[in-house]
Amino acid sequence: MSRLRDPRDQRGILALALVLPRPRLRRLLRRAARRLRRRPRRRVGRASRCRPRQARRPLPRIVPRLAARRRSRPFHARTVTPPPQLSLVVPVYNEAGNILPLVDGAGAVLRDLGRPFEIIMVNDGSTDATGEEIAAAAARWPECRELRLERNSGQATAVLTGLRAARGRYLFMMDGDGQNDPRDFPALFALVEKGTLDLACGWRVDRHDSTLRRVMSRFANLVRGAVLRDGVHDSGCQLRVMRHEVRDAFFPMELMQSFIPALAVAAGFRVGELPVRHHARRHGEAKYGLGRLWWRPAAAMLKLKWQLLRRPPPGARGAAPR
Repeated sequence: MSRLRDPRDQRGILALALVLPRPRLRRLLRRAARRLRRRPRRRVGRASRCRPRQARRPLPRIVPRLAARRRSRPFHARTVTPPPQLSLVVPVYNEAGNILPLVDGAGAVLRDLGRPFEIIMVNDGSTDATGEEIAAAAARWPECRELRLERNSGQATAVLTGLRAARGRYLFMMDGDGQNDPRDFPALFALVEKGTLDLACGWRVDRHDSTLRRVMSRFANLVRGAVLRDGVHDSGCQLRVMRHEVRDAFFPMELMQSFIPALAVAAGFRVGELPVRHHARRHGEAKYGLGRLWWRPAAAMLKLKWQLLRRPPPGARGAAPR
């Protein structure tokens, strides 16, 4: 009976003991014992599926080998780049010689602000070495990238293209001719970040341009201020910092970048100015003549005034509280 360890065999023996007489029961027990001796003892549970102990390789030989193999494999850590909070949009057209100093100066200023940033260079169909210089700047600054337009579409189209592609919460703007100084960005950004303004514009008090350009710019600012009543002294200065809600307010309207302050004021945002530096051009020449300084802005201004009278822009949903 000691060999009948399976509970099912024990239940069968007890049933036979209740029915059969003792002599016959003894004979059955002896036959069952002989059968149990002939067959190997059955394993119960998972152990029955395991290999015999002597057939398995010893564990200390496997573990160090696997560990050494894993250590030899290169470990590629996935670096997650945080999304930019600051986006700088720079339209350029045939500005070879100005790209590298501009990106180096602007990149250093944005890096000192301590937030993730991106620099979007909008190549407006340049035919010189502007594209090669942008590629060289992108090799120095991974935050710099190029948006290339197939043909020259004008500064307004280039600016709007860059603003659409900007991903930051705060949008920075400057010209690509090197006359704007990126060191003025921290002061403008402080006004927007603290909630004092929604759009901070630069004011070129001491301009380093030709006499004709200064006279025409001043006359254009007087006419624009009388028609649009935006309260800005120098709308031609492209050194600006704004919240992304300001950009969302004037899209999908197509307008010249000089009229962004006027549309922001009409939408209910707070717009202000700050005196900024202005430098003389070092390389190249201006890419627009008298027609672009006068006739095209005049036509665009009248068109914008008509649009504002017909359908005012929506309220400043994301504007800071007044």
